[in-house]
Amino acid sequence: MLTGVAGRINRTVRSGRADSSTCWRKRGLCAAGLLAILLLVTLLVRGPVLTAIAGISSFKVRDIVISGCRMTTPTQIREQAGLGYHLNLIKIDLPAFERKIGTHPWVQRATVRREWPDVLRVDVHEYRPEAIISFQEAGAESFHYVDRSGVVFSPVMVGQDIDFPVITGFRDQADVENRQGQLVETLTFIKLARQNNPNLPWQNVSEIAVDREGGLVLYLVEKPFPIYLGHGDVNRKYSRLKRVLEVLYGKSKSKMGIADVAYIRMDYQQNKVLVAQSAVN
Repeated sequence: MLTGVAGRINRTVRSGRADSSTCWRKRGLCAAGLLAILLLVTLLVRGPVLTAIAGISSFKVRDIVISGCRMTTPTQIREQAGLGYHLNLIKIDLPAFERKIGTHPWVQRATVRREWPDVLRVDVHEYRPEAIISFQEAGAESFHYVDRSGVVFSPVMVGQDIDFPVITGFRDQADVENRQGQLVETLTFIKLARQNNPNLPWQNVSEIAVDREGGLVLYLVEKPFPIYLGHGDVNRKYSRLKRVLEVLYGKSKSKMGIADVAYIRMDYQQNKVLVAQSAVN
């Protein structure tokens, strides 16, 4: 009797499990079918809906706000990217406009973003020139701006600011890339000069010639003599040169002064500086 009851219970449980399993499978199939129908409807409706939304006049660009222009102008940026009030804020391809603006020689990068419902905002980040670099190509000389990280970015045009130290000794852009270490040393020295020590201010740096073999040669404004910096150890040489110039500018009648100098060698010997006196004086 007990065996018969146990058998009926087991059959009932198995039957309940089978019914439950069948029900869940049916529910799963129904859910999958509904999801497929929703996806199909979305695909069919999405295009027309977006087209309709894009056609709403309230999403037309009514204002273009451009900030960050120093050497460029908002007009130049709009023309560079083809930005205009005919655009629709929804359809605008932001990365494409950023790439177009970035092709301007003075633009390091640009960020374009939407401000709903009808404003397009452009943030321009321009290069900051640290010096002017001279190239000698095919017997002709050209000048370009270079930033503090060593990026040569724009030719110098008539009417632009030329009150920067000039770096010479490079043939072209490929030569700069091959001798990037020497350019970095040059820009490091110019950066140190921006501390504006009274005896060696940034404004007094006229030219730094970069020689493949001899290293850096510095020329000061209104001073005809060269200062040979050589290779490497730029920070220490800058610090020593400040002290040397302090002595030369503060000469007494019995001492050698800045007008008596023929040249200065910062790379003369280890821990020594050579100041050569002009034969004329």
